[in-house]
Amino acid sequence: MNTAFKITTDDIENILTHRVYPEGYRLAHPYMIKPTTEAAQMIFEELKEEDFTRIEKAATWGTDMDTQIDYAYQKLFDILKEKKIFLDRSNDKPKKDMTPEEWDVYGDSQT
Repeated sequence: MNTAFKITTDDIENILTHRVYPEGYRLAHPYMIKPTTEAAQMIFEELKEEDFTRIEKAATWGTDMDTQIDYAYQKLFDILKEKKIFLDRSNDKPKKDMTPEEWDVYGDSQT
């Protein structure tokens, strides 16, 4: 598919930095403990050609640049959920014997 829209590490970094994903989701370990730029690069490298194609196709549903970005980011988020890079917090099951660092992964520090 040949479209003008291409996902970059900057787009992934925007999603991570500005939390343009629905509340109730969290970034999976090990991505959440990395600096944002490094996590974005790791995630970008996990995307396959078919993922980029799906994202580009979603962008074409938009009628202007803003809606193209919205559709592309939503598709990217959906793909990252499929890849278990973003996890639904409702499925979190922290254990009682976790260290403070492990609790931080769940966003519920016990210290």
